[in-house]
Amino acid sequence: MATPSADGATAAAEYFLGDLYPYTYESTNLTAWDELSADTCEFCISVRDDVAEIARTGAKSQQGEVTIDQSFGTEVSPREFYRVELRFTQGASVRTDRNGAILAESERSVVDALVVMTWAEGWQIDAVDVSAVAG
Repeated sequence: MATPSADGATAAAEYFLGDLYPYTYESTNLTAWDELSADTCEFCISVRDDVAEIARTGAKSQQGEVTIDQSFGTEVSPREFYRVELRFTQGASVRTDRNGAILAESERSVVDALVVMTWAEGWQIDAVDVSAVAG
């Protein structure tokens, strides 16, 4: 993850979606999320706003385990721009209000994601596009 290469980009994308995404929702700690997210990443901003709302209202989010099923990184511009394609499975999740009442639930899902990222003495996530896999 610490090197500007297709393998490093793949490791960073797997960490971002497989580990940091559920951690950020459950902990409402945005520090690491903000460090990796570009200011222009719409997906990143959406997650940030959602997590901030959870924290503001005292709600809780219990995220299902994320398992990376497939991942493939491509160096678009040497030592600068990368793209990573991932397929991951996310377990069922639930969001409750401060009193424990269920606000939202989601079933286990399989998701395809495209992560576009930049290396500049560290990784920056520029864009994420996610879509549920049918079936």
